[in-house]
Formats: sequence, structure tokens, C-alpha cells
Amino acid sequence: RMRRITSCAITGVAWVSMAIAELPALAQRIGYTVSASVWGDNGPTIIRVEEGPTAVYVAMRHGTTASVRHTATGKVFAAFGPRERAAAALAAEGFAGALDEPAFAAELEAVRQHQISEVTDQLLPGISALATPVFDGFGQLVLCIAVIGPSATLQTGPASPAAQHLREAARGWPVRATPEAPPPQELARGLRLRGGCPGWRTLAGRGRRPQRRRAAQRGKPTRAAQRQRQPIELTSGG
Repeated sequence: RMRRITSCAITGVAWVSMAIAELPALAQRIGYTVSASVWGDNGPTIIRVEEGPTAVYVAMRHGTTASVRHTATGKVFAAFGPRERAAAALAAEGFAGALDEPAFAAELEAVRQHQISEVTDQLLPGISALATPVFDGFGQLVLCIAVIGPSATLQTGPASPAAQHLREAARGWPVRATPEAPPPQELARGLRLRGGCPGWRTLAGRGRRPQRRRAAQRGKPTRAAQRQRQPIELTSGG
């Protein structure tokens, strides 16, 4: 069953919102439809799709769960995510033990080496896709971005123009997880947050809690401002 992704849960996380903001420009640069995915309850889950100039007719939308075995996005999570998690998802798809198959293991090793996953006519005839991982500041996989297009025109391979654009985007985004942000799988659960988005802080220092914004709008001093106004008592030997 497709799970609804709440916009509050998505935009409240700094590194996801920054990545999603870049998808329209990325789709225009590559010329094809691009997507962003996180790991959800049932596997890789698409949280955003941005159409490019080249039309592609596939059933890919927000909340769709991607195959770990047959999609470029799924193979990125299999290559860089926890092995036990990938094995369980593959078993649920009917591919138990796939991680131990020499051909699939070699494919995942190539994904790790080039940081690019590719599929051609695997899930849908005439459709190809490329995907790359996006890591946080601690080297943990937080999401995957992918490009999908007609096999007749979309060039695949680690050295293809689309692959280069994906890698450059993933490396250039200011993606950094914070202790106050929920894990990526919370996004795919459509988490209902009481009282609106918590407003998690970003490492760039631009995030503010909603309470502080409301206080500033009412003209009342925030706690930080009140602390700054308090006189500082200087003592000798300090």
C-alpha cells in the first residue's frame, strides 16, 4: 500500500529540502525526469519527482516503492545501505539470497566504485535509468537521486553526461544530517506531527524554531535576546 508523504515531514528536514529544491534545475540540465528517494517501511520510496524536457511515460510518483533488484534507485540502497536491510527487502520481492549471487554482487561492487547505478530495459522495456547516492556529513546514505528516460536517447554508464550531472549534484548539495532531524525512513511513513513542523536546525545556522519566529512576529523578545540583554558580571581572575 502506497504511503502518503506529508509535506511537513519532508520540508522540515534541512538536507532533504535542500536536495529537493535542486531537482528542477537538475532535470533541466540533464534533460530527463529526475527523482529523489529515501528508505521507507517497504524499501526505497520516492519522495519527489521532477519532470524534464524529455517526456517519459512511467508510473513513477510520490510514495512509489522501487524494486531493490530491478531499479537503479534500489541498487544504490543495496550497495550503500545495511546488508541485512537490503537482504530482507530482496527476499520480500522474491529474490532471497540475491546479494550472494556473483553477478549481482559484482554489479553492486561496480556501483560502489563508480557511485552510479544503471539499468536498461530491466523493469520496463525501452526505459533506462541512472542513480547515485547522497551522503550526509558523516558518510551515511540519506537519499538517492535518479534520472529516468527512453533507452533510445538516455546514455547510461558511469562516464555518461547524465551520470556526471548526478554525481556533481550529489557532491555539491549542502547535505548534512543533524541530531534533531528524524531518520530518513520517517519521511516515508507520512509522519503526522502535532503542532506543525518542528523546524529542525541546519548546520548552516539558518534554521529557526517556529516558536522563535512567532515571538519575533509579535514583537516580543526571544529567549536568546533576553539572555543577551542581561548584564554580565565580571569577576577577577576570569
